[in-house]
Amino acid sequence: MVGPLAKDVESLALCMKALLCEDMFHLDPTVPPIPFNNEIYANIKQMRIGYFESDGYWIPTPSMKRAIMETKQLLEEAGHTLVSFTPPKMYYAMNEIVFPGIFADKGLTLIETLVPESQMVSRH
Repeated sequence: MVGPLAKDVESLALCMKALLCEDMFHLDPTVPPIPFNNEIYANIKQMRIGYFESDGYWIPTPSMKRAIMETKQLLEEAGHTLVSFTPPKMYYAMNEIVFPGIFADKGLTLIETLVPESQMVSRH
């Protein structure tokens, strides 16, 4: 997954407030112009939250499963309802959308990012 990481929720909220603003909407027209809603963020009502242990495509590591289950338990202890679900059409999403996008240039960008230039092998 791609996105901001932080040590706490407040830091993530601050990041999202900075990203979901008029200036950013003008700089990046691909971002939907939906501003951060502090009223929703500050609302402490109980929530119904979906979660999954595996997307059915990748096998999660034991530590990933443990992190999900520990988080689930903490959220339930805080009064929230957790609902297990399976993400739909993962094989289609990965094989028809994600991988073709990543490898549209035959993987060159990925290779250039991951392989040091000193280890690159010229195909010419």
